Amino acid sequence: MKVINVDSREYLIDNPEKYKAILTSLDYTNEDTFRSDIRLCMNCIDDDGYIIFVNTDEMRDNSILSKSYLIIDETIKNDYKVLFHKIAHKYYLKAAFRQINFSHIICITKTGTIGPQNIRIPDVSASGRFCNRISFGEDIVERILKYFIGKGITKILDPFCGYGTSIIVGKKLGIEVVGLEIDKKICRSANHRISHRWVATSGH
Repeated sequence: MKVINVDSREYLIDNPEKYKAILTSLDYTNEDTFRSDIRLCMNCIDDDGYIIFVNTDEMRDNSILSKSYLIIDETIKNDYKVLFHKIAHKYYLKAAFRQINFSHIICITKTGTIGPQNIRIPDVSASGRFCNRISFGEDIVERILKYFIGKGITKILDPFCGYGTSIIVGKKLGIEVVGLEIDKKICRSANHRISHRWVATSGH
């Protein structure tokens, strides 16, 4: 598995495959694009499929940009439901004024169910190791992928894959992750990281 260097918005429109699960983090450039990307993810899953967004709110212009609000608002507007809303704590960040040190984990679906207690994600989890300050934490990705595996899902989509953490953890757990990333430099870095980590851990 590797990150595919494509414009995910164009790719997913041209390749309308339906997935059972999506795990991703959305970049914010403006509200219209952010909301459009949420709807794009919705168009890529079956009605009983699941999308888990892992996003961190931001401080902008002396106020909080609440990505979690936008995700939940768009969920309701499109007749989806929020299955759960958890917190991933970025323990490596020290508490500081105007610094947000946790991410929102928001799972949405149209007709899916939360599943048995033994596969559920705790209300508050540590994010785990990061390859950089904007990537997923590996521990929380592992919890999310195990949640999908517990539901019998064997293939997921990460349409805004970034540095490839979802693929690295997916390889470790034996679940296929289709990762898309528009930035060529980030894509090269992600695939180098994936190859290096996979070679280093494949014997374990």
